[in-house]
Amino acid sequence: MTEFSRQIRRDIIRMVYQAGSGHIGGAMGAVEVLESLYTTGALAFRPDDPSWAGRDRLILSSGHICAAWYAVLARTGQIPIEELASHRRFGSRLQGHPARVKLENLVETSSGPLGQGLSVAVGMALGVRLNRGSSRVFCILGDGELAEGQIWESAMSASHHRAANVTAVVLANGLQIDGATEDVKTQEPIVERFRAFGWRSLEIDGHDLDHLYDAFTVSRDETRPLAVVARVVMAKGVSSWENLAKWHGAVPTPNEARMALDELGTVPGYDDFPIPMEQEEVSMSSSSGMFRPGNRAAEAPRAMRDAFGETLAEIGESNERLVVLTADLAEATRVHHFAERCPDRFFQMGISENDMIGTASGLALMGKIPVAATFAIFAASLANQPIRLSTAYNRANVKICVSHGGVTVGADGATHQAFEDIALMRMLPGMTVVVPADANEASSATRAILEYEGPVYLRLGRIPTPIVTERGAPFEIDRAPVLRSGTDAAILATGIMVPAAIEAAERLSTEEAIESTILNIHTVKPLDIETILCAAERCRCIVTVEEHSILGGLGGAVSELLGERLPVPVERVGVRDTFGESGEPDRILKAYGLTPGTIMQAVRRAVGRVHRDND
Repeated sequence: MTEFSRQIRRDIIRMVYQAGSGHIGGAMGAVEVLESLYTTGALAFRPDDPSWAGRDRLILSSGHICAAWYAVLARTGQIPIEELASHRRFGSRLQGHPARVKLENLVETSSGPLGQGLSVAVGMALGVRLNRGSSRVFCILGDGELAEGQIWESAMSASHHRAANVTAVVLANGLQIDGATEDVKTQEPIVERFRAFGWRSLEIDGHDLDHLYDAFTVSRDETRPLAVVARVVMAKGVSSWENLAKWHGAVPTPNEARMALDELGTVPGYDDFPIPMEQEEVSMSSSSGMFRPGNRAAEAPRAMRDAFGETLAEIGESNERLVVLTADLAEATRVHHFAERCPDRFFQMGISENDMIGTASGLALMGKIPVAATFAIFAASLANQPIRLSTAYNRANVKICVSHGGVTVGADGATHQAFEDIALMRMLPGMTVVVPADANEASSATRAILEYEGPVYLRLGRIPTPIVTERGAPFEIDRAPVLRSGTDAAILATGIMVPAAIEAAERLSTEEAIESTILNIHTVKPLDIETILCAAERCRCIVTVEEHSILGGLGGAVSELLGERLPVPVERVGVRDTFGESGEPDRILKAYGLTPGTIMQAVRRAVGRVHRDND
């Protein structure tokens, strides 16, 4: 291990530790690959001129390992070393996944959801050829990522169009989120697969700089792209972490971080970047600053996905029709509980969301009740087409159950924050869209959707959130519970914003004598039209509140309804027309105006509009 690579690994550990989140294992395994590209001349670039037209392009398709890449950029003089301390912080250029809008010309294309980078690389390579240039385009992929079908579509395109200036570098560590790649969905033999698609293909030791240099500088074939399968070790450099799937996304404890840094040792000639003291103990999963309605604090905050996973497993033991599929996210979506109790009816699909949805639809058409579990952004965006055709158009009884919806995904950043998913799912004919308010309601909703016939999109949050509903309360898919009655304004809230709406209403009542009705819109489609119209007629103004874009979600649905049936002033609280940012969930909620204070302002505006109309 060179002194450069030891320092990069020290940087990675300190970056992930101080951020309180991140992907440490894959980053540590990629160090020599990046070192070879940036320090040996294998990659043509100019540190003082990142927009140099003759530069080689590097695309990090496996964007979650970006801590390694940011550290290399800093240690090769392309960004300030001190900036590494801002990784995954709100407003930072060093987002949780690489963002072109933050680091243009250094980040050639934004990345996050897997499987898309190679297509962009092929397009850039063809662009270089059309521009009569000689640059090469390198694309770094993970081995688990090869389960995404788009990888092989782009592999065919590169071969067909003779994109000989493309080099795909596969970081093959044999591990991914849910365990060994050979158990999740084997990608071997990788070398032979690329050859079958018309590529030159090499297999090397991904920690050997000589082997890497030789592979990256091999004379270019005139027609065939190059695939370099680099065998690497997860969490390379810290002996007790190596080859453990846990370190895909684990954050070291203070003792683990100290132990790892001690093993690596300080590096002569290098200084560690400074970490501001107030950042040392931040937890990115904390909900300590979230809204807490004063009269609903009996139960501790809990994550909806936890309640969902436990309920699903309980039902699975007695319902033989229930089957569960996931795309390498069993633990993250909590369906691992089902897998442990009902292994014969659990299907691990690997990183292949389109395949998962199609398979789930096939199971539904055979009389099963399939639950397809993934993150909101992967289902609504990546798998939208098979959901539209194979699920919705077929009226297949698939339950698409997603976690990590909205801004509270936090430090993973814009590529993982779904602000548009409710809108995309609501637009599909026959799709029911359910967004529970808390863990209790998530459990009840899970039971209800499994009894309901037809496709359902169940959206759950990631972090622990306040409890505002009763455990075991009845859940009717097309009915909106009235949580509070008032005559001055009606607040229609969904998901984790229901607690915020309650707090806002309580404060308005105490401080300003404004009395609000609150509806818990746990079903965004179909809406409870009767209850919403009654609230609008009684209060004469509406405020919608959602952890989603104001375009097309709850605000859009309610505005459409009232515009046709009962026009009254409507104020929408939600994310404006923008993408997200990395940062702590509490910080992002505040930045995007998803707070009780913002709701109070919206209620005041709505009430004021009613008064002006009456004058």
